[in-house]
Amino acid sequence: MNSKWVFNIGFVIAALLLIGIFEFWLSYRDVAQFTYSEAMRAAEEAGSPRSS
Repeated sequence: MNSKWVFNIGFVIAALLLIGIFEFWLSYRDVAQFTYSEAMRAAEEAGSPRSS
């Protein structure tokens, strides 16, 4: 087997492994739930230039 071909397969396996680890990290993080009404209330308290 050609050594160039082995390197390419190794690179693909490493890339897939890194993508899997990144996806796991993204799904593991805690994300705060923020409703639309809470967002609008926070925007009004911050003085957002929103026309009514």
